[in-house]
Amino acid sequence: MRDRKKALTYLREYQTTPHFKDNYEAYIYLSEVLIGIGGDANKAEAKGLLEDALKSEDAYFRDQAKKMLEEL
Repeated sequence: MRDRKKALTYLREYQTTPHFKDNYEAYIYLSEVLIGIGGDANKAEAKGLLEDALKSEDAYFRDQAKKMLEEL
């Protein structure tokens, strides 16, 4: 994601839809953008999203979330 601010704008918009709640892939993408932008508040939000993503039924997204949490 080259333009993180634009990505954040689109992901925030998607976050307001009912589709976001069950889409753990979006949790991962939003977390990546938040971590990339930096700041304590963004990292704290990313941590919360990643902890939620650990509930995914898909092993790939659970593993991604776990890996990202370890790197935080």
